[in-house]
Amino acid sequence: MKKPKIHYSQAPLLPIKQTEGEIQAQVIQYLLDNQWLTVRINSMAAKIKGRFLRSYYVYGLGASKGFPDVLAVKQNHCILLEIKTVKGEKSPEQVEFAEYSEKCGATVLTIRNINDLQTYLKDNLL
Repeated sequence: MKKPKIHYSQAPLLPIKQTEGEIQAQVIQYLLDNQWLTVRINSMAAKIKGRFLRSYYVYGLGASKGFPDVLAVKQNHCILLEIKTVKGEKSPEQVEFAEYSEKCGATVLTIRNINDLQTYLKDNLL
């Protein structure tokens, strides 16, 4: 039996087992409901006609791995969100990207549940 989707407004305050995809869906819906420009970043690479193509390249870092899952922009605020489960860990490339981004003045957050995002926005932007 498939688990019903939990809307962010109904998410329990206590930790429950959620997949990264479920957390991501709640985060994206919350951002959209609060008028954030929201971009889901899908990393990919492919070999086409003998050429290796990447979906993006970060100049200065020299990498095409590690970009966070979600980019959100609203009223001169830009945040990069890496979505992880309670036990999920960032890859070395994700850690490197976050460190480089923060040196450049970007805000990179690891979000493990919708409450993480709501708390950050309330404490820092609202």
